[in-house]
Amino acid sequence: MATRRQVRRSVTLPGAIAKQVDAIATRRRLSDNRVLVELIELGIEASAQKENDFFELVERFRSAKDSAESKRLGEELARFVFGDSMPNPIDHASSLKRKISECLARLPKDSDTVMDAGFAKDVEAAIESHREPLEPPAWD
Repeated sequence: MATRRQVRRSVTLPGAIAKQVDAIATRRRLSDNRVLVELIELGIEASAQKENDFFELVERFRSAKDSAESKRLGEELARFVFGDSMPNPIDHASSLKRKISECLARLPKDSDTVMDAGFAKDVEAAIESHREPLEPPAWD
């Protein structure tokens, strides 16, 4: 029976997170370490699911025939990429969730998804359909 190699890590948790981990461990009668491992595993699974959801949404957007459906999916895609509101170019780094290139880089090696001109146009159309006037910050 093969065993997985374990790697010891040291992490510093914010106080509020540490209290939550302690509470979960106490309630479930587990060690803090076991709770942390389970939470990390859940986070990794959630991240992978979010990536899958993104690519399914992109495929639905690309294959939409109805313009109203295409616009709705484009807006949904824009919210997926940028969050609930489009980023202000000045502070977009804080509101940007994940770059499309990062999602593409995480694709399995055998994936046939490519970042071609059609894909770029689809994403651009999604973003353009969700543009709102920019409100630049007031300068001193």
